[in-house]
Amino acid sequence: MPDRAHPPASFREPVPPGRTTLDLDLGLLVVRLVDLPVSWEPFVAWQLAPFASRVADGAPAPDLVVACREGDGPVVPLPGDSGTPTRLEIERGADGTVRVRSHWFDGWFDLAAGRGELTLCHRGWDLFAASLENFLRVVVQAAALPARAALIHAAALVDGQGRAVLLAGRSGDGKSTATRLSGRPALSDDVTLVSLAGPAGPPEAIAVPFYMVGAPDDRPRGRFPIAAVLRLRKAGTVAVAPASPAETAALIAALIPFAEDLGMDAAGRAALAGEMARAVKGVELAFTRERGWWEHWTEAFGPGSDQA
Repeated sequence: MPDRAHPPASFREPVPPGRTTLDLDLGLLVVRLVDLPVSWEPFVAWQLAPFASRVADGAPAPDLVVACREGDGPVVPLPGDSGTPTRLEIERGADGTVRVRSHWFDGWFDLAAGRGELTLCHRGWDLFAASLENFLRVVVQAAALPARAALIHAAALVDGQGRAVLLAGRSGDGKSTATRLSGRPALSDDVTLVSLAGPAGPPEAIAVPFYMVGAPDDRPRGRFPIAAVLRLRKAGTVAVAPASPAETAALIAALIPFAEDLGMDAAGRAALAGEMARAVKGVELAFTRERGWWEHWTEAFGPGSDQA
């Protein structure tokens, strides 16, 4: 049996060869990946579980069918410095198609037509996984923005009442570190899908398979009402303070990736972020690399606190 508890010892290893067709539940839509060039085990079982399902006879039609194949790269010139962020190119066509390219993939999709293609150009586990995920992130954001929803740069933890607590910040602000130190189940340590149009009424965090922490069987699924948005700041001591709706809205608006590329202007981002900020609690969190910040913030702002 494959080891589902751990990814490969080195993420530089090649992904296992094979051809796999699967349906992937991405919260707001189901994407069918046709002929993804890997076997189900161990890549799909680790990287995409529990969001992936095998396509059976009579399965409902997905929202988007993406035909996969292998090609040669790099597609976009590699950065000269290894510390330079991944370059992602997004182009919207007049016919409704969106083309997405990066160093090791080239793809396009048309949500209205329900079809797309994805060429993957490197079999190194980390580069293959990042290429697939970056393409799917753009797909999800393109589906989300017209539907009062968005991917935002925030980790998402689940509290003891089944609510989501978002840790918002840019790369390097400590989302992964704070997630690891929290001791809480995590939807993600990097980006979270947020919806303002859920059946529960308040804003919800929806689990998606993007940069999740923990073994596949430990990853939460579903929709969780958002209790608070915490703005992260690394510090020498743990401290919390309330943040105004205006401050929280400005933070959220700055952390919506691909919005301009996909046609949402600054006013649209501000409106979406403002609606969310008015409905949830905003908190400024200074944290250290030591455990204990979760207990500190919940004591000050959680259920039963004076400022809850």
